Amino acid sequence: MITERLIIRPFTKEDLQAFFIIYSSSDINRFLPWYPLKDMEEAETWFEKHCDPQKNRQYAICMKEDNIPIGYVNLSCKEPYDLGYAILKPYQNKGYVTEAANALIAVLKEEGQPYITATHDALNPASGRIMQKLGMQYCYTYEENWMPKDFLVNFRMYQMNLNGEHPVYEHYRNVTSHWMIEPELFLNTQIEETAAWYKEDTEQCECDYCTAFRKSFSHCYPATAKLLSFYGIDVNKPLDTSPAEPEGNTITYDAVQYVLKGVCNTNKDYSVEGLTIHKADAYPTYKQAENTFVIGINGIRLPWEN
Repeated sequence: MITERLIIRPFTKEDLQAFFIIYSSSDINRFLPWYPLKDMEEAETWFEKHCDPQKNRQYAICMKEDNIPIGYVNLSCKEPYDLGYAILKPYQNKGYVTEAANALIAVLKEEGQPYITATHDALNPASGRIMQKLGMQYCYTYEENWMPKDFLVNFRMYQMNLNGEHPVYEHYRNVTSHWMIEPELFLNTQIEETAAWYKEDTEQCECDYCTAFRKSFSHCYPATAKLLSFYGIDVNKPLDTSPAEPEGNTITYDAVQYVLKGVCNTNKDYSVEGLTIHKADAYPTYKQAENTFVIGINGIRLPWEN
């Protein structure tokens, strides 16, 4: 396969050194289940395993100028037809992976491939943005114990039907009780960066209204608190609260806002526990900080004590 800038071809034994450089990169392999390769001996074993055409269609991504592999795009040969990709850091954020994957998808359509899926760690939304650019549709998020690294990961699953209509591949969520369908406005949130922001010393209002909020919110809206915490938000550290005057034993908050790191590329509202979560209009970006947006939550009603 040849595109405007790339050659996408099977790996050969002559590519072993480049293959090792790709699979030994700690940057590339951080969000992949295996550990970076340690030496050329491991690279040879890995090459035989992953470049077996009976199990996996493994293609090198090469620049036209020198035809040397700088990354890969692959597809498993059996369901769920999992699409994978990676590229060396100097070549990231230049559209090469999207270009290579689109070329492969075009071939798959011609061949009659029914559908493809792809998954990414929720902590790696950049991979999800590639899936979105390819036209893949987000389906659900599920928890899996990642082996051989042996720790729990929240994976987002995407699917694209290439020929005919096919139901969502459900195996991943059928084998765990820990799964959810995430609201679209959160999909490009940088979870680790958001959590780090909330760990910093941020100012907190000590008025009665804000104190009442911190005291009762998680108890009264546990599903909402859990959802926000998934994205790294400390629910006890809102950017702003807008309380109305208390009515008897209840206080209503017209809007409560939280900061997130990342990009919100949708204006769709999301409802949970009778609340509405949306991208905030009053703070479209927080202090004009790069890669930052603000959400608002409307309709919160909490106990009030004089």
